Amino acid sequence: MKRLYIGISLFILLSVLLVGLYTIVSSGIPEIGIRSFIKGEYSSQFHTYLSENLPFSEKLKEYNLYLNGIYTFAGFSQSSDTQILVPIVNDAADHGTAISPSTTVEAVLPSTSTSYPEESSTVTVTEPTTEATESTTETEEAVTESDPVVESLGQILLVGDRAIELPVADYDAISNYAQAVNQIAESMDNVNTYSILVPNAAGLYAPTAYQSHEDSQQAMIDHAYNAMDDSVRKVDAFQMLEERKDEYLYFRTDHHWTHLGSYYAYKAFCYSADMIPQPLTNFQTGSYERFLGTMYSFLSGYPQREILRDNPDYLTYYIPYRDTTVKYYDSADMSYGGTIDILYPLSESYSNKYICFLGGDHPITVIDTNYPKDRVCLLIKESYGNAFATWLTSHYSRIICVDPREFNRNGKPALNIADLADEMGVDDCIILNYPLMINSSAYGSWLSRMAK
Repeated sequence: MKRLYIGISLFILLSVLLVGLYTIVSSGIPEIGIRSFIKGEYSSQFHTYLSENLPFSEKLKEYNLYLNGIYTFAGFSQSSDTQILVPIVNDAADHGTAISPSTTVEAVLPSTSTSYPEESSTVTVTEPTTEATESTTETEEAVTESDPVVESLGQILLVGDRAIELPVADYDAISNYAQAVNQIAESMDNVNTYSILVPNAAGLYAPTAYQSHEDSQQAMIDHAYNAMDDSVRKVDAFQMLEERKDEYLYFRTDHHWTHLGSYYAYKAFCYSADMIPQPLTNFQTGSYERFLGTMYSFLSGYPQREILRDNPDYLTYYIPYRDTTVKYYDSADMSYGGTIDILYPLSESYSNKYICFLGGDHPITVIDTNYPKDRVCLLIKESYGNAFATWLTSHYSRIICVDPREFNRNGKPALNIADLADEMGVDDCIILNYPLMINSSAYGSWLSRMAK
């Protein structure tokens, strides 16, 4: 059947070759440059060129999806063999997703007292929207520095009933990311800076053929850590996760880790920070029984995604045992925002269940707890950090979560991370990211600008 699939595809391509040859040549093939070829940009340009000039290209795409269906359901889909490799334009390095309850709150100011909330506040919220509200105030000037282009950062690999993002290594971008971490650490006096680089599902579950040394996530993380200064404490979360890969650490239909996966990264952090990680038995649990995530959405149009639909995820969350009050802010001076639950309740019809952690990717989220000592943590993160942040409530009286994608760009407010750390009395700074972020020159730029 596999030979039949290949034969049919070749026949169709050859049948239009003679018809399209003159059109392709006369339209002007993109010029190839050494840098664009090495960086992989030329292949994208050439793909666009063919899409615009190859006769019957749209029909060929539709027929290719049909052939994918034949290939998938012809007996290959029930094994652990790779079924499809789908290129995607992943814009996760450019923005996140969040819900925005309507309740407004007062500005957060640095606290000099040691009083703590006795119980979590309860508010009435609206149904979630798909994005956080963006705003700037009169005290915040929009940044006009030119933005880097957000890259195509990887591919989707479907293996058995698991869809995973397969990042492509860009060691220049990884080096720039490491330098951004160094700049942040250097900019903050008397603050302990930790770097936590975590693998995604591909780092643990992709077939060996898709994890060459150059594109192995361990190699990416090692390269980043080797480029970071000694003042940055590097947390080895990879080994902690890899040793437990048989547990439910990553969703199969979504690109995020599970709450349990983030727990093991939290344990690795505690060991690096000389803290005692709290056992899972200290936390009550809740769950959503059916969960179809971002990978399911990305495979729209491909019949293979029916495999994911027939094998949905579930989401188990662990409830912090400390009282918490959580506020999110859409402005750098924290003058506007709302109150939200640390584990936001979602209706069964809401598909993106991972957004229950902190309500998603707000520019700034502040978690206050009744931890008995005045200890403040700054967590610089993208969405992988949302589930991770909940574990920090066991060790800090305040956790300030900052998403660097929401600042120091065109149309976004300015934020200097050292000024924020000084105003909020930060003791520890954790910078947590997953592989697609460290391979993004765009995300590295957002991170670096926070230290200027």
